Amino acid sequence: MNINEMSGQQLIDYINNADKQFTIQELKDIIQQASASIEGAADDAAY
Repeated sequence: MNINEMSGQQLIDYINNADKQFTIQELKDIIQQASASIEGAADDAAY
């Protein structure tokens, strides 16, 4: 699965289960996806 398609929990599991060092690009993708997940959760909570 692509990082950009992961839900918040999937992202957490992916990071926790990784047996490698992330590249800078992977870290950027993870941060971007985590931000999108947080924004989505905030939007859901607002309605």
